[in-house]
Amino acid sequence: MQFISKARDLKALHMIVYEGGFASVNEKRTINLSHTTQWLRIEDLPKLIETSSLIIHDLEVNELTIERNKGLSENYLLRFVQGEKVLFQFKDQPKTQYRLLEHSPDLILEDVDSKEVLINPKGELSLIAIPEKALSSPVVECRVHVNESIKKAFMFTYLTEGLQWQAQYKAILSNGHLTLSGWIEVKNSSGTSFYHVFLQTMAGITSRVRGPEPKPEVMMVVPSQQVTEETVGELHLFTIPFPVDILDRQQKQIQFMQEKNIPYRLFYVVTSHDKHPLTTIEWQHKEKIPLAKGIIKLYYQKENGNLFAGEERMPYTAPASKVQIEFGRAVDISSEHVILRRYIQDDKRFEEHAYTFYNAKDEAVLVIVKQPVFQEDWDLVNHSADIVYKTANELQLSVTLKSKETRKITFTIKMKINNRV
Repeated sequence: MQFISKARDLKALHMIVYEGGFASVNEKRTINLSHTTQWLRIEDLPKLIETSSLIIHDLEVNELTIERNKGLSENYLLRFVQGEKVLFQFKDQPKTQYRLLEHSPDLILEDVDSKEVLINPKGELSLIAIPEKALSSPVVECRVHVNESIKKAFMFTYLTEGLQWQAQYKAILSNGHLTLSGWIEVKNSSGTSFYHVFLQTMAGITSRVRGPEPKPEVMMVVPSQQVTEETVGELHLFTIPFPVDILDRQQKQIQFMQEKNIPYRLFYVVTSHDKHPLTTIEWQHKEKIPLAKGIIKLYYQKENGNLFAGEERMPYTAPASKVQIEFGRAVDISSEHVILRRYIQDDKRFEEHAYTFYNAKDEAVLVIVKQPVFQEDWDLVNHSADIVYKTANELQLSVTLKSKETRKITFTIKMKINNRV
């Protein structure tokens, strides 16, 4: 006797989307088994499920068979490649790429290069690959052992490809303060739609080869209406407090944080190779929830609307930490670097550097000079700018430029000569 489990039996659906383009899914389905049931057939699974990851909890399974792509036919496949490139071969000729314009009732092909159109050509038509969207959902058949009649919700856990997420941030800058909103963006290209999903997203790097099989997660609705975050080892789990629908080919954004009236400062970072410095913004992240890595878009607030200022990657930022984002070059601030001279004195080698700046802006600006030092044992002498940062291999100096000011700074780096035998 066989019981067929379909999507209509679904009672709860929980999903964790990882940064690696996959998701861990937990389904609860009501299954009615009697002591005479020998086979459980599971249908309506995602098209891109990793069937080797499937776990059926609290049920003794002795054998598991996966069936895919039943019922494929020529007309079925050609429906999915209409408008796409295919291969066509005339007799005794090599295969050539064409675009399939129509396949029924007439075969109409367009030469990719010459744009010549062929109608019902005689030859062999072949596909470059089976379209992902033409793949049918797999069916899993399980030989089960049941001692008594059971009707209850069983949990299935599996991994599926085609789902990914990243954080998207939008920052609006106005009069020295900014408003920052963070959004969880989920993209579904799995070929399957998911409804009423209790959704979580995982930030961090997970191993797909050495890692253990996915463990079932507790399905629950968080009573708060705010997205929450918890740390799980080296990973960060964000929980959406309400169920969502994630349809195939859909991109969905869910806000997980917002900060208003955040003081920020702008400064400009230059290296020896730059003609114009990088515009850099810095602020203190004070919220309790961390900022997942993602993409940030910055806007200047204007009377007639927001002006797009730039876009950059946002690094992971823990609570109570500083955020620094570089989002463009300041073309109205110029920089020129020269090495004035190099010389050796005793067992030391000296380099004299000079930077010349011009600020064409209407306001004063702060410029940070980042100077790499390719020597472990070194020191700074005769500097005409303030030291901001000094490590074993980098020096940072700061200089404030008034509006329309030209200014030159100099410094000398003293390095020990390593005499190797």
